[in-house]
Amino acid sequence: MNRKTWFHLAVLPVFALLAVGSSSPKKDGAADDKASTTSTTAGKLGSAILIGDAEWTVLDVVNRGSAMKANESYEKDASTTGTFVQVHFKVANKSKKEGTIGEIPKLLDTTGREFGTIESASAFRPKDTNGVFLDKIQPSMSKEFTEIYELPAGVTSVSMKAHDFGLFGTDKTIALGNLPPAPPAPVAAATTAPAAKAGAKSLGAAAAPAAKAKAAPSAAKK
Repeated sequence: MNRKTWFHLAVLPVFALLAVGSSSPKKDGAADDKASTTSTTAGKLGSAILIGDAEWTVLDVVNRGSAMKANESYEKDASTTGTFVQVHFKVANKSKKEGTIGEIPKLLDTTGREFGTIESASAFRPKDTNGVFLDKIQPSMSKEFTEIYELPAGVTSVSMKAHDFGLFGTDKTIALGNLPPAPPAPVAAATTAPAAKAGAKSLGAAAAPAAKAKAAPSAAKK
């Protein structure tokens, strides 16, 4: 268990007590509490969808393929039998109070399976991008985030499960559509270099005797 995971476990009990203050106001009664956690499908890639006081916009989706090179030298490269998917999104605060993003959004496939972000995601995100980590967003302001997910083979279409501020707010799904094509596999240049070098060497060796043979009659003529 890494340091970030331990920190999450330590702060969650405290944050749970504060989450209600960061969420949108709720009506009294058990029926309302039950309705607040019901997911409904709304929104699509590129369009803003308001969930309580949080306005979510998915900006782009990138298929990272089945292998990713780490940005950090101490981190191992990542590989999977499925696909890594990168989602870039923006969250805006439409209320008059500070809002806190209490949960990292998940991806859903067409069968309802939920997928969370990968471990050590920070080592694979593009430069100068951030993931969600109990981020606070001030009124009338927004922040952008990038998260990376691991999906099993066969998943071709996904949605993102987004939510209101706090831990107990309403959530909705944003349809991301079909996944874009995976990037081409990297060319193994190291394996072709020796063959090319050997070819050039044998070609030079074959040309040398021919040059000698051609030069000999001229010398004899003189």
